Amino acid sequence: MAKNIKKTVKLAKGGKVGRPKKLTPEALKRGVEAYFTSISYLEPVWREEPVVLDEDPETGGVTYALDEYGHRLMRRVPVLDAKGEQLQRLVYTQPPGDFGLCDYLKISRDTWERYGAAHYDREPGADGYDEAAAKEAEDYAAIYALARGRICAYLEKAAEEKGGRGAQFKLERLYGLTGKQEVVVGAAGTVEEYLRGLGEGVTY
Repeated sequence: MAKNIKKTVKLAKGGKVGRPKKLTPEALKRGVEAYFTSISYLEPVWREEPVVLDEDPETGGVTYALDEYGHRLMRRVPVLDAKGEQLQRLVYTQPPGDFGLCDYLKISRDTWERYGAAHYDREPGADGYDEAAAKEAEDYAAIYALARGRICAYLEKAAEEKGGRGAQFKLERLYGLTGKQEVVVGAAGTVEEYLRGLGEGVTY
């Protein structure tokens, strides 16, 4: 009689079998994306340049349009990428973070950490190996890593701005990152690669 083999999606801590997950990987991914969408928007990128009335190709002289005070008139022009399309900037209406994400998903911080720590302890080809369970654990961990990467990418940028000590503190104390460095998110690639995948012409 064949043994009853349980799915062994385990936690990294202690190696104990994890409690049933509240959200499937698909539902968790949708929820995470919905959270970031709910607190951000894309803004076209512009730059200011003077209005040129005439250019002399021989001397290189330029005549600029002036206002009533003798100052150069300026106009807004779109900042273009290598493809000639206008760049867009990702703007957050509030700082992204683990606690805000958990509140949006209606899960506890411990549950969120269990998603990130999920792993499957049997190797392919081993007795009782369950490919579906292994894929599920991998998906949970990847979704967690991508969300963490997006938060760290925001904090890294905020840390470089004036008054960014709070963001730097969070990077170091909450995420164990010091200085400017690449955040790696496992099989999904780097944070930069993931963010680029969100759409063409988006800057962060």
